[in-house]
Amino acid sequence: MNVLLISPKVMVPGWELLIGGYTIGSGILYIAATIRQAGHNVAVELGNEDNIISLIKKHSPEVVGVTCLTATYPTAKNVINLIKKFDPAVLTVLGGHYATFMTREIFSQCNVDYILRGEGEIAFVKLLKEIETGNTDSIIEGIAFRKMNKIFNEHSYTLLKDIDTIPHPAIDLVPKEIKDFMPIIHTSRGCPHRCSFCSVSAFYDGKWRARKIENIIAEIEAYASQGIKRFYFIDDNLTVDTKRVRTICKELKDKGLDDLQWRCLSRVDSIYKDPVMIDKMADSGCTSMSLGIESGVQEILNRYKKNISLNHVEEAVKIMNDSSIFHGWYMIIGSGDEFDAPKYIEKNIDFMKKVKFDVLQISILTPFPGTELYAKMAAENRLLHKNWNQYDCTHCVYQPLHMTPEQIEQYHIKAYRTLYLDRGLDLFKIAYKGFNSGFLSPTMILTSGKHGLDIIFKKKKFYEAIKSFE
Repeated sequence: MNVLLISPKVMVPGWELLIGGYTIGSGILYIAATIRQAGHNVAVELGNEDNIISLIKKHSPEVVGVTCLTATYPTAKNVINLIKKFDPAVLTVLGGHYATFMTREIFSQCNVDYILRGEGEIAFVKLLKEIETGNTDSIIEGIAFRKMNKIFNEHSYTLLKDIDTIPHPAIDLVPKEIKDFMPIIHTSRGCPHRCSFCSVSAFYDGKWRARKIENIIAEIEAYASQGIKRFYFIDDNLTVDTKRVRTICKELKDKGLDDLQWRCLSRVDSIYKDPVMIDKMADSGCTSMSLGIESGVQEILNRYKKNISLNHVEEAVKIMNDSSIFHGWYMIIGSGDEFDAPKYIEKNIDFMKKVKFDVLQISILTPFPGTELYAKMAAENRLLHKNWNQYDCTHCVYQPLHMTPEQIEQYHIKAYRTLYLDRGLDLFKIAYKGFNSGFLSPTMILTSGKHGLDIIFKKKKFYEAIKSFE
């Protein structure tokens, strides 16, 4: 069968606009590889309302799969509706975190045929097999569908029993529009932590599953043989098991792969508990790492269920500053409870002034579907709206208890102004270090500098400042 996989062609304020181009999630590339392995023709494209019909004409697909985040769902929905209007015979599938958690709502708004709930590699291939045989209403684990205005299998959910069975992602299918793409490698899936604002634990049912290290190394060797010099460990938390990370680093050294540059995501607790691991990572090619501080207020960290202390944060930052690894940190404005008050946000900012971060990305607390936070906001009737394209971490989409949403957004600006102006000339050193690490490209440095000036000096809101770069 001819299958077309679509990643919504829309820039989410923040990361994609910072890098000056579009990005693509790893999930769609794993599914593409699995579909191709099963013998189907598959293409991957960036699609939106402007180009989707031309893509349908170009590829003549029998099935179109669309993936989406919460903020890109409006575009994904419009793409599917346009496809069905243009050619009702084309079968459509929607997947991703948002699709998994908002199945019934999607069916009420979108003319989609199937919703894939959970991990899609096996379920999508099973669906294609059933479609080939003419059985479009088969009950498949993880596939919800609608027939005669009734939804079937809507609570079914699928997770792979063995993630070593899936092929390496089809990076050769990455659309040419995506600049500076580097191979994305999962050494594991899921996260054992239960942060209240994160949908990962809900999506993976609180499970953390690791791939065999020899499989990981084989994938890296394959990329190296193609002349690839950089890759990204995209695990939600690479360092869940620090001994395992040490083993991966040793294998990279032993196989002569330590001349490759790589980056990853980690957590504060992994750093302060095993600082020697950081040295091993740097020695085996790790040049950059992203971590979440989230808040400089202990009470808010506790409500987030981060299971870290501010002392641990300071210790982890010191360890990272003593290493050669470029480190980017995440901070959140807002708590969703009684700590949404100016004095606590000021306290948050004051703590961050003490943190000698390399880069700090500041977000507004956002209640994403599937999270404990979303359930709380919905139960308390504090969601301001469901304009999903504003669930982008730069708009306040919930009603704070002791502030207005506008005040939260103003503090978002103040945090950027305060924390970056406080760094002064250090920013040039940081930009140089980030460039050498491969974390920051010239485009990223120039783009972030331009909209940073708008935020700091023109006092524009984050999403207003970056709009000119779309």
